[in-house]
Amino acid sequence: MYPTAATSGAHQHNIYGTSANFSIFNVLDFGAVGDGKTDDFKAFQNALNAAATGGIVFVPPGQFAFLQNSTLTVPRGATLQGTYSTVPSHGVHDGSKPDVGSVLLPSGGRGSEDGCFIELSEDTTVAGLTIFYPDQLPQQVPQPYPWSLCLHGNNAAVTDIECLNCWNAVRAVAAARHYIARIQGQPINTGIYVDETYDIGRVEDVHWNPWYVVMCVHAYPLISPN
Repeated sequence: MYPTAATSGAHQHNIYGTSANFSIFNVLDFGAVGDGKTDDFKAFQNALNAAATGGIVFVPPGQFAFLQNSTLTVPRGATLQGTYSTVPSHGVHDGSKPDVGSVLLPSGGRGSEDGCFIELSEDTTVAGLTIFYPDQLPQQVPQPYPWSLCLHGNNAAVTDIECLNCWNAVRAVAAARHYIARIQGQPINTGIYVDETYDIGRVEDVHWNPWYVVMCVHAYPLISPN
């Protein structure tokens, strides 16, 4: 559905589409690596900036690390699109990590829930991604992180997203007519927070699991068996 750059040699900066107002941008063409180690923040933000006229930023399969405490800003009219057309699911309760599809790995901001990882403004969409916090280990006391997804402005949408090990998942404030659909995972503190919505907001098909809690209780029983 979404074309990618040639795999041989260096990735070229390709723009796909039929007009300047509707183009598809591959994050690999902006320098993203997706090896789970290299900080891909700058590449993602540059691709999003290029899509500010109403384009789609495509995230191919890979594990994309975000090491700094900075916010990815989706400009008005842009879409950040991963490989999933339906919400993905990964069984991380056994300590494994998601390794297929478009996986974002934020680690910046540990210790504070201020700010957000991805910010959506008016007429923006984030879809088809897994967001996994690699440093939130279930054998340890969970730590706060900034919100995974923050919506504000009219008609912001988050669909087909899996949030794993996040502290707070989705925040929609002053986000009239927001659309939050087909979201699942296991937020540790808050799943969805909505406020100051004075026009109809929509939330549907949300499924949260207690995997993190199960792992913590298994590692540190709340009641001693003795």
